[in-house]
Amino acid sequence: MMLEVKKRVPQKPALWYAEILDNLPVGVYRTTLEGKLVFCNTTFAKMLGAETPFEVIDRQVKDFYEVKKERGELISKLLSEGYVKNYVVKLRRIDSSVFLCSITCKAVFDADGILVFIDGVSLDVTDIEGRVQRAYLDDISDNLNNFILIMDINGKILDINNAGAKLLGLSKASLIGKPLSYYLISDSGTRFKDFVRDILTSGEQEAVFTLKDLKGGEQYLELSAFLVKKGNEAHHIKCVGRDVTQRIKKREEEMRQEKLEGIMEMAGGVAHRMNQPLTVINNLINDILSTMPQDAPIYEKIEKISRQIHILNDISKKIKGITRYSPVDYVKGIKIVDIDKAS
Repeated sequence: MMLEVKKRVPQKPALWYAEILDNLPVGVYRTTLEGKLVFCNTTFAKMLGAETPFEVIDRQVKDFYEVKKERGELISKLLSEGYVKNYVVKLRRIDSSVFLCSITCKAVFDADGILVFIDGVSLDVTDIEGRVQRAYLDDISDNLNNFILIMDINGKILDINNAGAKLLGLSKASLIGKPLSYYLISDSGTRFKDFVRDILTSGEQEAVFTLKDLKGGEQYLELSAFLVKKGNEAHHIKCVGRDVTQRIKKREEEMRQEKLEGIMEMAGGVAHRMNQPLTVINNLINDILSTMPQDAPIYEKIEKISRQIHILNDISKKIKGITRYSPVDYVKGIKIVDIDKAS
């Protein structure tokens, strides 16, 4: 039995190339220098919100640009270099929705060296660009000791290095997407909103915030933040932080010591000045009581004064004996020295 071998009839080259172009997962197009669209495949047409290429062919491509000057910048770059790669622009579809498009194109010249067409390949990178523009930290950042993170313009963490995650006591994965203010003590959280607003206004800002670690302790973080723009719009915030807990605590200890020294100097002076009149008063009271009959009408009152003088003498001794700073709440927002604990 003999098999009949059929000869394969080759397709016409033009139809074959057209089919390949139409099935590509990227947009392919050709425009004139003036911007008239003379050819595109179905993928490109659908990018623009059309069902078929015929709906967009012969239209001006600048009409699809969200920012018209971007078309001029693209042409200028193309004329100077002859080839442009991955040029991202905002395009507007027929239904007015906007998307990010990456364009790679080249100039096509005729035999006389005159630019007649622009051939290009385009890709909708809206989702890709959204991820890339989060500006992930590189591996180098993970090896630095400084706290480094990237936030969006609302203060949410987009990425953080190992040092930052360690300071917060959580994994990097659990931190991403959470507002940094979640990990700040309430007062610092309120100030953080002002901090972000000031960054968006001035472009940079520095501040110290108080963090609460997993053990309930306080950590102090000094943040230097810089605004990163995409075009003319605020895009994200880069922050470099330093754990200044030891520095802050050392400063607080120094301040406590300075307060103690000031209190001790003042207490010594007050006690010395009080002792002199109290001694005189106490001696006079004792003289009066020693000569006054106990059944005298005011004897009991003079004796009560004498007891209060002794109490004042005890207070004076405690003031003189202050050796540490031990405050106690007095009225709202005001603290006074607890003499009993401080002496």
